[in-house]
Formats: sequence, structure tokens, C-alpha cells
Amino acid sequence: MNIIKVKFVNSFNQEQGSEKLYDYRTFLKDLNAGDLVAVETANGYAVAEVVKLNTASTREPRSYAFQKIDVNTLNNEKAKQEEIEELRFKIDLQVQKTSEKARWKELAKSDPELKTLIDTLESLGE
Repeated sequence: MNIIKVKFVNSFNQEQGSEKLYDYRTFLKDLNAGDLVAVETANGYAVAEVVKLNTASTREPRSYAFQKIDVNTLNNEKAKQEEIEELRFKIDLQVQKTSEKARWKELAKSDPELKTLIDTLESLGE
């Protein structure tokens, strides 16, 4: 059993720079400073950031840090979803362009002036 020091994250009533540190027992392995963990508090569970490992405490902590929080999986999933949205947007734009050109060419079959305009546009690289 190890003792770690943590600071709470997402605490809306704390002033910047006045982050209090708390001691927690833990059985978790492979913890590093900066890792996020779920901890027991008097008001339920909370998220805290590990500040120091294997620390000495003036009194034995009663509460536990019991679960490491993997934000990498969340961040990877968010990046994947952003990429999917961007690809869908690009696909929609390309489909729109292709459909528009196909419609123009269909109309140009019966309109020589439109065909000339389209040919001129295409010769300009559009």
C-alpha cells in the first residue's frame, strides 16, 4: 500500500495558485505525477491529479485513490471523431461539385451556348 499526494481538478471554488494537497492510500501500480485518479471524498467520488508518489504522511490517510483515469483514450476518440466529421464534410462538398457538373453537362446536351460556357470554364482549370 502506497500513499500519494493529490490535488483536485475542476474545483470551481479554488483560487488559482492555492491548490491544497491531500494524502490518499492507493494500491494502484504504474502511477506517475500528472496522472488523473478517482478518489473517495466525504462528498462521494472526485477526480484528482497525482502530485507526488510514495510520500510520508503525518497521519495515516483513510481514503483511497482507486482508479487511474485514462484520458488518452478519450482524446484519441475525440480526434478520430473530428477527422470523421472533416472527411464527411469534404465528401459532401465533392459529391455536390460532381452532381452539379453532371447536371450542367446533362443540360448542355440540349443547349449549345451552355456547352460552350462549360467548355470554357473547364479549359480554365475549373
